[in-house]
Amino acid sequence: MILENNNRKVIQLLMYFSYLNEVDKLKLGINLLESKYLHLDIDKENTIKLLQRLLNVLGGTETTTIVNFSKNGTLTFLASKFMELSDENKNEFIFEMMFNIYKNIFISL
Repeated sequence: MILENNNRKVIQLLMYFSYLNEVDKLKLGINLLESKYLHLDIDKENTIKLLQRLLNVLGGTETTTIVNFSKNGTLTFLASKFMELSDENKNEFIFEMMFNIYKNIFISL
């Protein structure tokens, strides 16, 4: 983790996130960044496009903008836990999640 002051809920969600495989991490990232409830000062559109390209490289079958979680209960669970966070905690989780994706997936390709 990068941020030292993450609260317990964010740390717990990051722990669950760390157990996901690379494809599921990307799917969750895309889904969370597409959320209309998330307000970040980043270029979400280009970030989502980058994550979709990484997903295609890793063999993900999702080519649409919206990722279907109906077949993966873990992703549904994590997305619902994310929605329970405060706006500040959502931003912290997204920051940590994107760091994890860039550090462990993007750089390894």
